Amino acid sequence: MTIGDPDRPQPDRLHRQGLRDAGSREDIQLLKNIGSTSVTIVPTWYVNNTSANEIKPNPKKTPTDASLARAINLGQQAGLKVILKPHVDVIDETFRGEIQPADRAVVPVLRGDDRPLRPDLAASKGADVFVVGTGAQDHFRRYRPSGRRWLEGVSAKFGGPLTYAANWDEVDQVQFWDNLDMIGVDAYYPLTSEGQEPTEDDLVSAWQTPASNLEATSSKWGKPVMFTEIGYPTQADAAAHPPEVGRASRRTRRRRRWPTRPLSGPLPTRPGQWA
Repeated sequence: MTIGDPDRPQPDRLHRQGLRDAGSREDIQLLKNIGSTSVTIVPTWYVNNTSANEIKPNPKKTPTDASLARAINLGQQAGLKVILKPHVDVIDETFRGEIQPADRAVVPVLRGDDRPLRPDLAASKGADVFVVGTGAQDHFRRYRPSGRRWLEGVSAKFGGPLTYAANWDEVDQVQFWDNLDMIGVDAYYPLTSEGQEPTEDDLVSAWQTPASNLEATSSKWGKPVMFTEIGYPTQADAAAHPPEVGRASRRTRRRRRWPTRPLSGPLPTRPGQWA
């Protein structure tokens, strides 16, 4: 489960200083109680628009270092693995994959800037896994030599397992999995057509294709697959448009099937392929 991501509906306590309060302890304990083995913490820095040259924290949304440290500690106290997954987002919620600074020289992978990621903080607080980017593989593809050097620098600072969170439709486009320890995927795969009322068997069948594709990618690169994000909103057409969170009626909420439940069927069980 992810906490601290401003793009997902959640309590205000998960923002800014809020990661430090008692409510966050309750949220993390809830994860433990429902059987989760890890918690993903998402601190976010922002750009004003897709061509902006400056990445900076937002005073109202970006958690402080002290707040992040507290959240990491709470996860560890609960016996959960802690994954730090920093985001760089557009303040108006435009898809982050469209970010292209007007001044090429300010692209972080070119100037060796890892400040928005904070691998040093992740290392000092003992995070278990560090996510080097989310939905931004175009920067690595366009600036490949600099991108690889940048990844090496992040690896040296963190000193632990690294992954990159590829969007579900870009996993096979990423050409730097060999620089990382795991193949990360934000697994918002559409499983049905709009208006369809799937049965659990339908969902199991729909998961076969992405599961098989991920197994093939794992074999190609010799790396295990990690779901860096996965989830479906409790609303109509959740399995058709997983990333789109809207308001569902009470009737819809009562009858909606949870599309991740059938995952245990199609996921391969070969040792080492799933992180």
